[in-house]
Amino acid sequence: MITGKNTSIRPLEPEDIDILYTWHLDPEFSFWLSGSWPERMLMRREDVEQIFYVEDPYRYAILNESRDIIGTIGFDQHNIPARSARLFLGIGDKAHWNQGYGTDALLTFSRYLFEQWNLHRLSLETWAGNLKALRCYEKAGFQREGVLKDAYYIKGSYNDGIILAKIVTMGN
Repeated sequence: MITGKNTSIRPLEPEDIDILYTWHLDPEFSFWLSGSWPERMLMRREDVEQIFYVEDPYRYAILNESRDIIGTIGFDQHNIPARSARLFLGIGDKAHWNQGYGTDALLTFSRYLFEQWNLHRLSLETWAGNLKALRCYEKAGFQREGVLKDAYYIKGSYNDGIILAKIVTMGN
């Protein structure tokens, strides 16, 4: 288990699937997670289990101080020669929104990937209207580095994608 100030991170367990499924049925959570709430809400429990537990080996549970699962964090697009990966994060338990849990989990997980996986660059992406996510990412030290014009179609209009990254060099 990886421990931060207010969060801990551990591998997902089969018993976590029901709570993940409940979160993805919630239109508000799914909307802020990806802007594609209708698609997320139509997933079956078996889809959630297949995607988030079987096919996605680098997704982990975020736990609060009481060791209750409150969200997930993970990475994909792992590029070994470049020592880079793309992160993703979602706090599914609404009682823990806007309380710094996402930032703490992101700081904790980033430190782990830089120190233990020897990664050099981590990136994140969200849509321009997701101001909560952008604040979280920037508080964790990620800097904006790119815009993907009209990359997201949300509620009838196109939105830019925002790419943020954090780089660690030797000695940092």
